[in-house]
Amino acid sequence: MAELYQALRAELVSAVPETNGIKTLALRPERPFTFAPGQFAQLLVPGKGEAPFSPAVAPERPELLEITVMKRGRLTSLLHRLEPGAKLGLRGPYGRGFPLEQFAGKELILIAGGVGLAGIRSLLFEVLSQSEKYPRVVLLVGAKTPGELILREWLLAQAGRNRLELHMTVETSDDSWTGKKGLVTDLLEGIRIEPERSSAAMCGPEPMMKAAALELVKKGVLAGRIFLSLERNMSCGVGQCGHCRLGPVHVCKDGPVLTWSRLEKISEFRGPR
Repeated sequence: MAELYQALRAELVSAVPETNGIKTLALRPERPFTFAPGQFAQLLVPGKGEAPFSPAVAPERPELLEITVMKRGRLTSLLHRLEPGAKLGLRGPYGRGFPLEQFAGKELILIAGGVGLAGIRSLLFEVLSQSEKYPRVVLLVGAKTPGELILREWLLAQAGRNRLELHMTVETSDDSWTGKKGLVTDLLEGIRIEPERSSAAMCGPEPMMKAAALELVKKGVLAGRIFLSLERNMSCGVGQCGHCRLGPVHVCKDGPVLTWSRLEKISEFRGPR
C-alpha cells in the first residue's frame, strides 16, 4: 500500500486570481498525472500539510494540472501566498469519478454552485470533447455575487463554440450584472427536462445539491441517475483513516461522486425528513 501514499513532485507554474478569495493554481508534475473527471488529488505543501482538490482541467492534459483553491483555512491561505516556482507534491488520484459510460446517450444536466464549478470543469471538458455522445448538455451555474462567479469568460466561450446550453445566476446582483438573480436551483424551473432521457451531475455546497437533487426527482429524473460530488476532510484517500466517513460510506474511496439514490438513505447527509 505504500505506493498509494507516495507523492509526485510538482512545481507551481502560475497562480491566477479568480476572485478576492479564489485562485487557480497551475502545476507541472514531474511526470503526467492521469485522472478521471470527478477524482481528487491530495495537494501537499512540504512540511505544512495537505488537502484534497479536484483537478479543474481536461483529463487529456496530464502534464499540466489546474487546481482552483478557495482561501478558507491555514493551508489554503498558505497556497494563496505561494509564488511560481514553489515546490509542491501530489498524491493520487483517488476515489470514484463521474460515470461517463452511463452518461453516454443521455441529455446531461450539470449543476455547479460557487467554487463547485471547478469540480465540474474537468467533466465538462471531457463531455464537450466528445459532444457526439451527448444529445444535449445543459450547465447551470450559480454564485452569491457577480464577483464570485468564477471562470465567467471561459464559460461564455464554451457556450459560444459548442452546443452547450449555459444558464447563470447570482443571489445578490450589482450594476455590473444584467443576468438572472436567484439560487442556482431556481434555474431548474426554466429549462426543459426530459426525465427518461436525462442524467445529472453536480458539485457545490451540500444544501444546494440536496435541493437540486430533490427538484430533479420531482421532475421525474431517476435518483440513480443523479450524481453528487461531495467534499469531506479526506486524509488518507483510501478509506483507512475514517476522517471522511459518512454513515456506511468512506467518501474518499466510495466517492467522492455518489448517487442521490445512495445518499438519500444516509441520515447524516440527508438530514431530517
